[in-house]
Amino acid sequence: MRSPTAKFILDREISNLGLDQEYVCESRGIQGSGSIPSPKFSSFNQYKEEFKLAKPVMDRYRIDISHHTAKPIDHETIYQADLILAMDDRVLLGPEGGLLLQFPEAKTKTRLLSELVDKKHDIQDPAEITNENKYEQVLKLINLSIQEGLPTLLKLTTLYHETRNEINQETHRKHPEH
Repeated sequence: MRSPTAKFILDREISNLGLDQEYVCESRGIQGSGSIPSPKFSSFNQYKEEFKLAKPVMDRYRIDISHHTAKPIDHETIYQADLILAMDDRVLLGPEGGLLLQFPEAKTKTRLLSELVDKKHDIQDPAEITNENKYEQVLKLINLSIQEGLPTLLKLTTLYHETRNEINQETHRKHPEH
């Protein structure tokens, strides 16, 4: 629920700025990647109890993730990404298959979402949430991190993109056959 919610809000904000042709946001999870089992369901609305609690909150924020299908992170996504945002340290650093354990090459372009607003805190996993107020807190944290952190996100994304282009140009200059 966290990643597709953040994607939905980011897409909306980027579109409001007229930048939707320049930025692409993807939602991927660590479930189903590496040795981590796939999620029980591929869509949040299939988790009946959790969806029932979250739906009124999502409606208040005008968020619709009903068409989202869970997809695991993979090497191609890591390679293509200019910036990777994780929701908590377990996803980022978890010893059972966190992002940086599976994809150490992503270290320089991976951050917690909350770091966009100069904070470092986890955004709680909805699997641990049992009431509507907690969903409200999670959505507020995601929304606030994106609303206030969007300028930082755009700067970081541009910086990583430019750096990657420079590296690719230098590699091509040194090895034109590639």
